[in-house]
Amino acid sequence: MKSGLFVDRKFKPEERVQIADLDRKVMEYLYKEAEGYFMMDPESYDQIQVDKHHLEAFDPFLQPNMKLTVEFLGEDPVHVVFPEWVELQVTSTPPSLGSLQDEVTKPATLSNGLQIQVPQFIKVGDLVKVNVATKKYMERVKR
Repeated sequence: MKSGLFVDRKFKPEERVQIADLDRKVMEYLYKEAEGYFMMDPESYDQIQVDKHHLEAFDPFLQPNMKLTVEFLGEDPVHVVFPEWVELQVTSTPPSLGSLQDEVTKPATLSNGLQIQVPQFIKVGDLVKVNVATKKYMERVKR
C-alpha cells in the first residue's frame, strides 16, 4: 500500500486478507517542488509532503488552495482522491461562427494552459467544467 505497487496474487478460499484501515482527511493543496507536493490540514495547519506519483497525473489541474481528500495509512499519505471534474476559466478562444452554434466546436485555452474543444457559444471569461480523466469539455458553469 505504501509503495503504490500492484501485486497480482491468487488466494486460496480459506485464506483471509486483512483490510487496510485508511483514515481520510480533507487537505488543501499548497505548492509543488521537485520531490513532491505540499498540502495543509486547514484545521491544524499541519503541512505534509505527498509523493509525486500520487498527483503527477493531475498536475495540470491543481490550483492553489484546492481541497482534496487524502487517505492515510497510519501517518503516511498513501492516496489522493482527485475530483472527476474541475472548473476552469477560458482565457482565449476565437469568436463564434454565428450560424453553427451547436454543431461545430472551436479551440479554447484555459487558465491552466490546457487547450480543449468547446462549443461555439463559449466566450473568453466563461467558466467551463472539464473532465479530468478525458480532458474534455463537459458544460459551461452557470453563475
